[in-house]
Amino acid sequence: MNYTAVKYCGRRSAELTGTSSVNARYQVKEAFELAIVMQRAYLATFVAKNVFNGVVIASCFEIDEDHKCILLLIPVPYNWMETIYALGVSTSSIFLLCSLLHNHPRLKLKAALFLSKFRMSNKVHDAFQPPRFET
Repeated sequence: MNYTAVKYCGRRSAELTGTSSVNARYQVKEAFELAIVMQRAYLATFVAKNVFNGVVIASCFEIDEDHKCILLLIPVPYNWMETIYALGVSTSSIFLLCSLLHNHPRLKLKAALFLSKFRMSNKVHDAFQPPRFET
């Protein structure tokens, strides 16, 4: 779905060059940038989550009568494995949000403004770059 959004926004951006209002071009450019950033973040999170979950699931290949996962080396209680799994999913979700905040210029600016309130600082990092439109 995201791949389709990237292709559509890219094609629409090329169609609007020089023929539309600045507002319409800005909206299409913003949607295109967000779709590209989301695509990168989704791919990185997908790989990280599946590698982690694959290790957790593969390590628990048998469960005994006391509901303990029998690993290759030591038995681990099932609730520990479930906790590790939940922590991995939560960590990958946090990674997704941080990746979106880090890669998108306007989200990065908003996060810097928000964090500057808690740091008691007026300094905002050079995260914002005004949009450039070719004419």
